[in-house]
Amino acid sequence: MARYYCTCKCPKQKKIYPVEVRDDGICVECGYYAFARPDIQHVLFPRADHVKWSYEPITTKSYWSEKGLLNEYYLYFYGHEQKSQGISDGTLRKDVKRIQDEKELKRIN
Repeated sequence: MARYYCTCKCPKQKKIYPVEVRDDGICVECGYYAFARPDIQHVLFPRADHVKWSYEPITTKSYWSEKGLLNEYYLYFYGHEQKSQGISDGTLRKDVKRIQDEKELKRIN
């Protein structure tokens, strides 16, 4: 079951509030279409509730760790399960830059 939201209760229409809708998805209070979000049990990755139109997973690590999804955070954003596995992303970037700089030096000489 989806959760429906509408901006009709806010005079400036900057916030969304949960509302009742008819079968066709129209808000009972104002008559416009309501904004639908999936039910909480179907949301696999944490979404930002303060960003009203966002469907993308939130990138803040603390939101993922509060829900016990820290390994999934690293897997989703970095491609490995734990932060201590493998070489860190910063080290990889430094090595790539060092190799590129060495190639530039060879071309110049």
